[in-house]
Amino acid sequence: YNTDGAFIKRLAVPKAVSVTSANDGVTFKWAKVSGAAGYYVYRKTTLGSYTKIATVEGGSKVTYVDASAKKGSTYTYMVRAYYGSSISAASSALKITDKY
Repeated sequence: YNTDGAFIKRLAVPKAVSVTSANDGVTFKWAKVSGAAGYYVYRKTTLGSYTKIATVEGGSKVTYVDASAKKGSTYTYMVRAYYGSSISAASSALKITDKY
């Protein structure tokens, strides 16, 4: 419990599985985290810092398609699981240069 009396759930760190480039954007996949209500997806460019680009609701949804990725740009993705106000540590990062 935290200082407000709210239950804090310890979430495992998601495992980044793959990142692929296709016509519809960059697809980032990770492994399901037991007890997660959803996931926060973060992206950074080569010189930038991480920005949260999506909230994926549902603990069993483990894919995000980044349709805003630009051809020739290099991106690094990572994910964090959440449940209520509990957020896991960040996954390992996966890097890709968008080919499409």
